[in-house]
Amino acid sequence: MLLAAPFGGSNRAVLKNALVVIFGVLVAVFLGIFPRLVAGEDAALALQYDALISFAVLSAALLLPLFFDTAQLEARQFAIYPYSPAQITTGILVTALFSWRFLLVLLWLGTRFATRAELLGPGWPLLVLDSALILGAAIAFAHAAVAVQKWLLRGTALTLLRRVLGISLLLLLAPLGCFVLFTIVTKNDAQLLSALNASLWLPTVAPVGATLMTVTGKASFAATLWIVSAAALVVSVAVCYFASAKSMVLSDAAPGDSRNIDTLGLFVYFSAKPAGVIAARSLTYLRRDPRYRVSLLAIPAAAALAVFALWIAGVPPTVLSLLPLPIMLFLLGWALHNDVAMDSTAIWLHIASGIKGFDDRLGRLAPAAAVGIPMLFIGSSISVIFYGNWLILPVVFGLNCAALLIGMAVSTVASALTPYPSTRPGESPFLQPQFTESGALSAQLVSFLCGIFLAIPVIVFSISAILHENETAALWLTALASVAFGAMLLFACLKLGGWIFERKGPEILAAAEIYD
Repeated sequence: MLLAAPFGGSNRAVLKNALVVIFGVLVAVFLGIFPRLVAGEDAALALQYDALISFAVLSAALLLPLFFDTAQLEARQFAIYPYSPAQITTGILVTALFSWRFLLVLLWLGTRFATRAELLGPGWPLLVLDSALILGAAIAFAHAAVAVQKWLLRGTALTLLRRVLGISLLLLLAPLGCFVLFTIVTKNDAQLLSALNASLWLPTVAPVGATLMTVTGKASFAATLWIVSAAALVVSVAVCYFASAKSMVLSDAAPGDSRNIDTLGLFVYFSAKPAGVIAARSLTYLRRDPRYRVSLLAIPAAAALAVFALWIAGVPPTVLSLLPLPIMLFLLGWALHNDVAMDSTAIWLHIASGIKGFDDRLGRLAPAAAVGIPMLFIGSSISVIFYGNWLILPVVFGLNCAALLIGMAVSTVASALTPYPSTRPGESPFLQPQFTESGALSAQLVSFLCGIFLAIPVIVFSISAILHENETAALWLTALASVAFGAMLLFACLKLGGWIFERKGPEILAAAEIYD
């Protein structure tokens, strides 16, 4: 009955679900065969690719319930029956064995066993053991994610927030896809092994990693990874029982008026506090106001010109591959340095209502964060692909993150301290403001140079770490220090910019009226 459930309903629904199942079967078989096709008779290399696939499969099992309605059974559906939460949770976990998701994972592992057993020879029982751990983890991770989100994230607004969180977490998987593509195209097995060694402790990789370490003769390390895999499985099952029991005693949040939810737009995703409201309004302007879109289009053009000039000057292409993203992220954060003037028709609302300067400054960073965070995760991976060495990924990520944070920090102070004329809302972004003064150029120049000056320490230490790329500890320490420096600077500038905004409220309002 459980396996036949997707094939009920209308003919269109049956056809759709049948195609999904067929596609899933093809993908499962491909994932089982692909590492053998790439690695040939090299068992260790095949297991390395298996570890990456395991990471993707188990991560998907954990993350997909955060933003998709996966139609999995949950404990609250059986709350009316005379069974304890533990009995209900046990039944749910057992019924997962009779689902298409489980069968597809089983098909992948079965294909993997059929194509790897010969490579491992007498070590084939290791494949059975790690497959059992992967199957258990796939079930436990998925149901733990469902149980936790039903316990903690309830209601319409929180459901939308859940999906945003899930999409954000999936950005973490972007480096994996870029990395696999890079290793396949370049056949750089050494980088695959070095990156894998750094991630073997992850519960999503540890089962296959334990088999790999056993095959390569590292028995003590393999034993540790077996323990990590088993512990992760036990913890996830315990989370299932605990979160299911908690969710069964909670009532659903009030559904509210769905029509109001639909018409609130981006405001649904933010809290009803000053910073959240300002963030939602800023993102709404980003979508609707052509002035902001033109500014965004100018950012990659400026980065391309800078890289082209350095290329003409003879800078090596590998170095140039690391430059566009930090330049774009810095400019993205710095582009908000005149946001007060761009928002001249509405800034009086903030001043008249007595909103704290910190909340105003924080809310206005939402557009840069919304665009910059996906660029940060995906772009860092692409930059490292063109550079050719994945060991420097932590440093590149730290440098890019610091560039974004420093740009936002400078703009937070500059927009309150030195607003200058801008085109009015509703006008063409290519029009020049009618009111001009000599301070506009100086305000841009000073804020830009301040940002460059503040970024110098991060740039220097990042270059030093990249030059010593074999020192793993130095790479991670530099990355953490860069992110910490950018975060502390942003917080300090939010405080300073908020203080300036509160003290210069009348002057800001007067300037906005002149420019408008």
